[in-house]
Amino acid sequence: QGAPKAQIFYTDNSLTTNALKPNSFDLICTNPPFGTPKFDKGKNGQNSKANYEANMEQVLGGFRPTKKVVDSYNAWYDHVKMKWEDI
Repeated sequence: QGAPKAQIFYTDNSLTTNALKPNSFDLICTNPPFGTPKFDKGKNGQNSKANYEANMEQVLGGFRPTKKVVDSYNAWYDHVKMKWEDI
């Protein structure tokens, strides 16, 4: 907060990245995804799809029943310990 120049972070997913800590920026401006991405049938496409589904599981896992894709969730930020904690 109060930085003289804006910082730019490139992330795969601004909702699950550890680079953006709560209450550490005056403004966070992101470009949200528009619609569900399309994946090709090849190996790279299926790897991309699995990565996308794991990221969405991080975001949505606590809100709806779903097939477990990842073992843990970045559920909340501990301001005393100054780190992300899994529940």
